[in-house]
This record gives sequence, structure tokens and C-alpha cells, in this order.
Amino acid sequence: MSDVNKERGEVPILLDGKVYPMRPSYEAIQAIEQRHGPILSLVTRLASPIHRLRLDELATIVTETIRAAGKDRDDKMLMAVQTERIGELLYEHGIAKTVDVLELLLINMITGGGQAKKKESASGKKKKR
Repeated sequence: MSDVNKERGEVPILLDGKVYPMRPSYEAIQAIEQRHGPILSLVTRLASPIHRLRLDELATIVTETIRAAGKDRDDKMLMAVQTERIGELLYEHGIAKTVDVLELLLINMITGGGQAKKKESASGKKKKR
């Protein structure tokens, strides 16, 4: 699978013995919110002590962010992942094992992405990509 670009806020997830990059993006947030409501509500529910997100919500978050990574890389395989299959893989891997990874991803999503943006704001300059 593709390397993970942490400077862009990407987070790796291991499913079925493969590492998939999950990339926060505006388009991913739009797709997630269209199916499951406001992203901040999802973040709050995931961060609660009892992790109250349903499997289909987790699968949508993972799917849309893997697709965003695929779009960024022009990787047709990543762009074609299916929510139902990702849900099955999350179940097989163990849902509890994915919570920490998804918390980090959602934090990156609601703070505007990864390290590159944080460096830009700190320096006051826009970093070339």
C-alpha cells in the first residue's frame, strides 16, 4: 500500500494485513457528514468513554478518508474501496483496536489537516507542496 504522509494529516490503518492511508480532506468530511451528520458530533461521540459510533459510521469515515488518499495519489485501487467491505474488515480486525487511530484521524480532520498546515500558520508563510 501507499506510504502515509503524516505532514498532510494522514493516519495509517492496518486492515487484512495491509496498511491503508487515511487522509483528512474537505471532500471526505462532506461525504461523511452527508451520511451521518456533523463531523463534530461524530468526534464527540467517538471521544466519549463508551465510544458510541456505529460500525457503519466507522466504516464510512475509514472509507472516505482512504478514498481521499487515493484521489491525492491518483491510486484507483484506494479510490475504489467499498464501505461495506471496509466495515467487514473493521469487524474482523476488532473494532476496539481502531478507536485510537480514528480519534487521531478525526482530530486531524477538525483541525484542518496535518503538520504542514500547522507549520505554515506558525511561520506565517505558505509552504510549497
